[in-house]
Amino acid sequence: MICPSCNKFAAYDTSAEPELDLSIEDGEVTGTARIVLTSECCGDELKESTFDVEIDLTREFEEAIRAKLGLADDAQVDLDAWEFGISQESAELTERMEAEKTRTKKDGTVVRKPIPFRYQRRYFGVHVDVTVTASKDGLEAEVEGSYEDEVQASGMDELT
Repeated sequence: MICPSCNKFAAYDTSAEPELDLSIEDGEVTGTARIVLTSECCGDELKESTFDVEIDLTREFEEAIRAKLGLADDAQVDLDAWEFGISQESAELTERMEAEKTRTKKDGTVVRKPIPFRYQRRYFGVHVDVTVTASKDGLEAEVEGSYEDEVQASGMDELT
């Protein structure tokens, strides 16, 4: 892609941290994660993509609360009575290249064929880790969750 400032073909700089905007309600983490590719020469933003983050931790919280209270495995837990908060969140930009194709022959053998560099697909994505704490009457339960998604570089929104 051509850098708008210096009018050169610029490589992507992928060192920027993704921007997170997360919230939690009743054990479900929702929000957005935005990744930006900047030009390596001038630092101008060239492409972006926004991911809708959804991490459902209700089952994990029910299990953790049952274990904390010493309840049976089939006991009902009312998550509405608990107060949730995100205690830690982190995100990192992921990148991969599709360098080979695999196919399976009729006899069951797998054939791997390299893709020439010119035709390789490049993918950028985001990996989000969250730690969520639920508290009620002095009791606390902590659960971790993660989200991962990616998009092909040619499918990202251009900013120039």
